[in-house]
Amino acid sequence: MNMNQSLTSLNLLFRVNIKSILSALVVMTFAIAPGVLYSQTIHYYDGDRKVTLTQENDLLAEKTDVLAGSSSNNPGASLVKKADSNAGVVQNMGGMRIWKTNPTSVKNSLSKNTVGKKFSEDKLIPVFRSESGTMMVPTGNIIVYFQMGMTEEQIEKWSAQRGLRTIQKLPLSTKNAWEIQTPPGIRSIEIANDARSDSSVVTASPNFWIEFSKK
Repeated sequence: MNMNQSLTSLNLLFRVNIKSILSALVVMTFAIAPGVLYSQTIHYYDGDRKVTLTQENDLLAEKTDVLAGSSSNNPGASLVKKADSNAGVVQNMGGMRIWKTNPTSVKNSLSKNTVGKKFSEDKLIPVFRSESGTMMVPTGNIIVYFQMGMTEEQIEKWSAQRGLRTIQKLPLSTKNAWEIQTPPGIRSIEIANDARSDSSVVTASPNFWIEFSKK
């Protein structure tokens, strides 16, 4: 084998290896629910006020009613526990459990699919801190304030065009406010932010579970 043939073989081998590595990374990326394991900052709007949230990388939230037989006193049914057997509850109120986890353990469990097919961000939700340090969890659904001239039929059409559906009109006599169904987690924040860019929308905000202190 001459020098040119050797270089060609090495170049081909390098390309094949890089392709394999990239393919593996793509598989791993899509095997893990977005936003669950990676710290980031994100913003939402409270009316016209832009609020920045910072994700807590070692915390996960889980609704207490997401699994049959689960309850606030039955953490053993938790998907978090299946992903990280050493996870511990740090908050348990308002239908939400907040778990302190080892992100590496959770990531390894997800990549090995040891938590089963039921895992999704609909069940394990990222936890954020507000600028004041309060824990906040985007529980799903958003509140959209439409222009006053928008009719119920137009709002239902607006929702359907985005793969969403209306839940209820809020009893606010001076506002055309509607609760719109969305998934929980980062996706609900993104949908609310995207809605604000529509000319038929005045403002939009995601629903949150918010930590409170007992006095």
